[in-house]
Amino acid sequence: MAQLQATYSAMQSLKQWLKVIFAAAFVGTLMRFVFFILLAPAELQKITASTPYSEIARAFFLGFRFDLSAICYLTFLFWLVSLILPKSWSLNIWKAALTIWSFLLIIDIGYYSFYNDRINVLVFGFFEDDTWALIKTFWKNYPVGGILFATFVFGYFFHKVIQKTFPILPEYGNRISFLSTRVIVFVLLFIGARGTFALFPLGDHDTVISTRPFLNTLSYSSAHALSRAIKLKQELMNTGANAWNANLREYGYLGKEDQAFEDYFQKKLTPGQSRYDFIKLETKLNPKLSEKPHVVLLVMESWGYYGLQFQKPEFDLVGGMKKHFETDLLNIQMQSATGATTGSLSCLLAGVPQRPISAFMTENEYLSTGLSTSPAKIYKAQGYQTHFIYGGNPGWRDMNKFALTQGFDVVEGEIDVEKKLVGAGLETAGRHDWGVYDEDVFKFIELTLKDATKPQLMVVMTTTNHPPYELPKSAIDHKLDLNQFPEKNLLIDLKLAASRFSTFRYSSDALSDFLDRMKNNESLNSKSIIAATADHTFWIKNFTNTETFMRAAVPFYIHLPAEIKNQLSQVQLANFKQSFASHQDIWPTLYELSLPKTTYQTFGRSLFENPNGSFAFNAGREVFMQKRGVFVSSQGQFSSLEATVPYNYAPTEKVLPEDTALAQKYRALMGSLDSYLHQSKISP
Repeated sequence: MAQLQATYSAMQSLKQWLKVIFAAAFVGTLMRFVFFILLAPAELQKITASTPYSEIARAFFLGFRFDLSAICYLTFLFWLVSLILPKSWSLNIWKAALTIWSFLLIIDIGYYSFYNDRINVLVFGFFEDDTWALIKTFWKNYPVGGILFATFVFGYFFHKVIQKTFPILPEYGNRISFLSTRVIVFVLLFIGARGTFALFPLGDHDTVISTRPFLNTLSYSSAHALSRAIKLKQELMNTGANAWNANLREYGYLGKEDQAFEDYFQKKLTPGQSRYDFIKLETKLNPKLSEKPHVVLLVMESWGYYGLQFQKPEFDLVGGMKKHFETDLLNIQMQSATGATTGSLSCLLAGVPQRPISAFMTENEYLSTGLSTSPAKIYKAQGYQTHFIYGGNPGWRDMNKFALTQGFDVVEGEIDVEKKLVGAGLETAGRHDWGVYDEDVFKFIELTLKDATKPQLMVVMTTTNHPPYELPKSAIDHKLDLNQFPEKNLLIDLKLAASRFSTFRYSSDALSDFLDRMKNNESLNSKSIIAATADHTFWIKNFTNTETFMRAAVPFYIHLPAEIKNQLSQVQLANFKQSFASHQDIWPTLYELSLPKTTYQTFGRSLFENPNGSFAFNAGREVFMQKRGVFVSSQGQFSSLEATVPYNYAPTEKVLPEDTALAQKYRALMGSLDSYLHQSKISP
């Protein structure tokens, strides 16, 4: 009888553990349903014959397994601490762990709405950026009160469930359960944490269950996403310190660095020639210049091409820039170096693209390595004074240090902007959470150019078009009508989208006003090249699996003095417009316009060259040409993409010879970059 009683008690104790675990899994499923309702593309929420119900169900079931796995990991930690801590303490730790987990589920929804991805390595920017500014941004753009209240509700729920399930009873003393139950629970937790009986535990490789990226994302868990982000951050830190040749290894060029350069540049090394000679080029256009022109590259925050493509009178997103786009040079087939300001800006300052297996340039071993591809060094050699201007705190993410390392003479930020404007008797527009407004940055540039006694190079980063999307009091809020936006049904958050569109319009108008003033000032207009691009896309919706190009598309605009523009042929102007390009191609293009008969170093190409064979790529290993594209996974592995309509590329099983060649050229470029950067560090 005693044995039966003991067995019954053990089973009851086991049920207690399982009750809490499955209650938490239910919360995970509930939040996944909320995630789906708020963020799923419209075609997945419609009740039609073509809706992939089986794939949706599979995503939810796999998500349940991921949640169960995460909960088992948390419960295992509780299992351990309950061996050494009093019962009440260990139970409180379990409640706290599950409450934190539920908070993670909630914030992951907001994270996806902004980054179009589950929690990833960018989350560490919360600690590496201006943390207070980020907190204020979240407070203004997200229902922080609602998030905290929901977290409290879940915390209270877990408190009541655990309190009722694990009462403090005399027969257990200070124990959570019987020893026999503990052993069974340990085995179940081990199985549950693995999530599968297969050789490898449940992981992100198991989430590829559909051709629809959202469903693959839906099936993942917030806890696993955070764990992956932590591991990736550690790997990136280790990679930056140790594995300088990670891309050479990944793409099959380890020990074959000469071959990488030959494959990328499509040349053969001659006896005694250095592979690094291939990056040394000489300008070909060589326009006749009465004087060296100022060169200004404006990197506009979040000024991606996605929104610009829907420009129309009823939804006037570009404002005054429309006339400048029509009369000056504009390329809309460019990919940003990365999807983050830090990555793209550091690449532009250094004159190199981002490698897929590496931290950003300001976050790896090359923070203190000056590069021969740096535009500052190339322009300084031609007598230019070089500026890096940041519309906020230039110490953000060590950008000031990196700019100085790359040879920029002067680094200026929000304090310098305000000081110069006040000194000139001009009124400032005030500040937002990330710095000064774009209009003040442009006035600062104009004043600096007027005062210049030698040619100037300026690389400028604006900050206004960034959460929390605030406008200066003096700005006109155009309040664009979202009903006129063709993809309104795809927007994640209509209120937030309205703020984003308004700020986008403000930045475009501020740029347009600056260009108007420059063009109306004959002295400056005749000797100033003004170029503009974006650091990354305009995050406003969930991009589909055929919109990988648009996800990183940015415009590249150039205004030229008449003296230079009149020397360009119609063929060269057409080449500029038709070329597929990346951020790495910006500087070679500007060198051609401003530095006649000059030798420079680059991995990019001028957009005035024949566009045949030109390609665009981003940090996501996606490479595009006009009709084809590839996703390059590793050595010998890639997926083909086919252009269905302009700038939409669908996966295809048909592999063409040009796909193979394009993938290999990308691999060769990434391997060559490893070699060049390492050589620059050891032999500056």
